[in-house]
Amino acid sequence: METPNTIMNMIAAGESKRLEFMDRGVSPESLGATICAFLNSGGGQILIGVRDDGTVQGGIEASQIVDMLRPLSGGDDGVSLITPNAIWDVTDEPTDDGPIVMIDVPAG
Repeated sequence: METPNTIMNMIAAGESKRLEFMDRGVSPESLGATICAFLNSGGGQILIGVRDDGTVQGGIEASQIVDMLRPLSGGDDGVSLITPNAIWDVTDEPTDDGPIVMIDVPAG
């Protein structure tokens, strides 16, 4: 978990080739595509609950995203939609506008 100041500094700096903002209503397909892009290009971080313009929506928790990602990473049947299988870190990040989620994706 990052400090609230670190998260707000990241948001203030804006999106980059290593940082992507996603709406809290992100689809599994869109999230999976972004994770794959980061896995194939040196890694990065995804902040969910932040609009493209940097407005913090909040109201999202890591458990929701972990449930969404389960089928991408092997799920209950062990068949991964992302291959080779990768490990990413999903954390709750507090902000003044409510919790957001950070996915830290390593280089693949």
